[in-house]
Amino acid sequence: YAALRAQDLPAVRGEVVEGDVAGYHYYPGRERVRGWLRDADLAIVAEDTEAHGTYAYWHLLLRRD
Repeated sequence: YAALRAQDLPAVRGEVVEGDVAGYHYYPGRERVRGWLRDADLAIVAEDTEAHGTYAYWHLLLRRD
């Protein structure tokens, strides 16, 4: 965030630019995602985190409330 803002880019917390190969990514916090799902009338039925060294995947099974 600090590096992006130092370049006068309109960054928000959670954004990442990873060199020329990986490009731009946005990683919202889990609570923010949970809020978006609630707002969309979706409920988390099950969740799992799959770790891979320095990163992880967050898998969600959802249902419409």
